[in-house]
Amino acid sequence: FSPFIYKQLVNPDQEICEKEKLDVILKLCAGMTTSLLKALIQRLSNEQVLTENTKYLLENTNLALCFEHDRKLYHELFDTISLIPNLTYTDLQLILKLSTESTKKSFSRQELFPETLLLDLIALEQ
Repeated sequence: FSPFIYKQLVNPDQEICEKEKLDVILKLCAGMTTSLLKALIQRLSNEQVLTENTKYLLENTNLALCFEHDRKLYHELFDTISLIPNLTYTDLQLILKLSTESTKKSFSRQELFPETLLLDLIALEQ
């Protein structure tokens, strides 16, 4: 990432009000799932509440692709969210929805490409 993008993603104090700017940042991160997950994890580790911009970033990130590319970081993302001290009931509903939808999408793609499942099984054995 460029320093600007990283700063916008990591620092919740750098709240961008316009959703269009967040969309541009996400487009610039396309294909960089590992770096994006690391930046989101860093951002979330500094939050006391789940901010509106963080929710927007999570809702508009291709979490299914993140799950497929790096399951360890994907799980770390949700573990980090669970440690935010002031999550609301609505926040928890959103997080459950995002987690469920992303894994469903990932597994439905694996049905289209069964060799992915075989590769996952091989990776689990190692």
